Amino acid sequence: MSFTYQLTLNRDAVKFIAKQEKAVQERIRKSLMGLTVRPPVGDIRSLENRFYQKV
Repeated sequence: MSFTYQLTLNRDAVKFIAKQEKAVQERIRKSLMGLTVRPPVGDIRSLENRFYQKV
């Protein structure tokens, strides 16, 4: 089962992204769009706590 989420950026984030080069803007856009899908798309690793147990 796949869920879709809505991503909302604040004004400062939009301004920051707009100041970047076009190639960087596209890479950021692809990464952010990958986060809107459940499970997330991209190079994502599971987190581990300090006792090396998966979270």
